[in-house]
Amino acid sequence: MRRDACWRCEPCEERPRSRSPLLLLLQARENAHRRAHAWHATERVRDYRLRHFLRPQHAGSFLESGASMEDSIEVMLQERNSKLLYHYRNNRVLTFAAGAIFSGLYGLWAMFCLPGLKVPLRLKVPFLPSTKVQTENVMKLLEGRQGWLADLGAGDGRLVFAACSAGFQCTGFEINSMLLAYSRGQAWWKGIPHTHATFVKQDFWKTDLSKYTNVVAFLAPAVMADLEKKLLKELPVDARVVVCSFPFPHWPHSCTIGSGLDQVWAYNVSSVRETRDATSSFRTHP
Repeated sequence: MRRDACWRCEPCEERPRSRSPLLLLLQARENAHRRAHAWHATERVRDYRLRHFLRPQHAGSFLESGASMEDSIEVMLQERNSKLLYHYRNNRVLTFAAGAIFSGLYGLWAMFCLPGLKVPLRLKVPFLPSTKVQTENVMKLLEGRQGWLADLGAGDGRLVFAACSAGFQCTGFEINSMLLAYSRGQAWWKGIPHTHATFVKQDFWKTDLSKYTNVVAFLAPAVMADLEKKLLKELPVDARVVVCSFPFPHWPHSCTIGSGLDQVWAYNVSSVRETRDATSSFRTHP
């Protein structure tokens, strides 16, 4: 009875617990799954290390030798470092080559597009050629006029050549040596005499423009306000100014033609001065 009571009331260590056959089967199956999962994980890690740390020509010999992963760590690290160093050297050469090409292209662009070093930074304007439609619009606003014409920032000279063919006596101001040589070469090739078209290496900001009754400008918006003051001070009363793409901020235009980047504006100096005088008179005598 004592043993019976012990078995029913208080489990005793002398008598082992009995387990269900189904429970034992499930536990054995779970252990088998765990071992299989661990084996597959080890194989995946091993294959990954072989692919990424060893070169293909060494992978076969490594597998045939039966060496363990622990014994080959030093070899794998050495191969990996060699591979990284090889790629780094190649990338460094490519970086230097790309930098040299970029520097050369930037130098060519600067020679053709940027003005000289003597021009103040705020007055520098990069070269932007006029389109065919824009050139035609400029000539439409100059119809019926004649005399001296100044192209401020002549660039490759296409506006000067168009005005010259219309009977104007033109002067193209350009301080970029490359563009100046190109425009002069084009004038020589077209057979245009110097009396009709002249390209000068001269800063128009420091030049007196009082003899020109026609002025063409294709400049940046940042310099248009300064150009207003200069032209209003120097040009004769019968002069006309035609600007491309970017209008004057304060002058009232006489007419405009085109749209977008091909739009051009015409300004009569006489009308601008009359407007200025009327505004000044109104402010003085309200």
